[in-house]
Amino acid sequence: MDDPCDLGLEAGRWRARLARHTALGLVAAALVLCADAVGADDGERVVVPDQCPGKFCVFGPWVLEEETTLRAAPVDGAPVVAVLPTGEPVTVVTGEVHAIPGRFVVHDARDRYAPGDTLRVVSYVGGGEWLVEFDGRRYPEHLGFSPWGGEPGRRCEVRAHCWGTLQERFDWRWWAQIRSSDGTLGWSRRWAWP
Repeated sequence: MDDPCDLGLEAGRWRARLARHTALGLVAAALVLCADAVGADDGERVVVPDQCPGKFCVFGPWVLEEETTLRAAPVDGAPVVAVLPTGEPVTVVTGEVHAIPGRFVVHDARDRYAPGDTLRVVSYVGGGEWLVEFDGRRYPEHLGFSPWGGEPGRRCEVRAHCWGTLQERFDWRWWAQIRSSDGTLGWSRRWAWP
């Protein structure tokens, strides 16, 4: 899958709605990406609320292009509350990224980082930006690659933009909270990486 936010949207409807929801999406992203205190230890699953990963991902009205299972909670194996058909108009209310962060090791000094510093990589934000953790803070950082480029997201391809390497692949899943046209509310795991 090429798009982490692909809920099966019809491309034309999605693009038309994108403009209306860009401001809302930017506000939501700003709330998520503001520096949070970080408390998870290495290997611990981190949950990032109110996140819609990818530069074109927005909350709001979408149309499903595939059958979609809604669960009672954002957990694999949670009880199924509904199975929505292809073509169903839905509203993506919010989303959560569930991640086990990876390690990005700095090899060239950059801004606040020195060679050898390690950033924990939580999830992809979009446009080459990642949600990272460093010095007890969580914030967006441009790492020079996307999850779909290079060696499946392990490195950047343009050396001039490379200042570190993803040493340890991270694991993350995006759960979307979806409201169906009849008002049923549930969670669907829409994307996993790797």
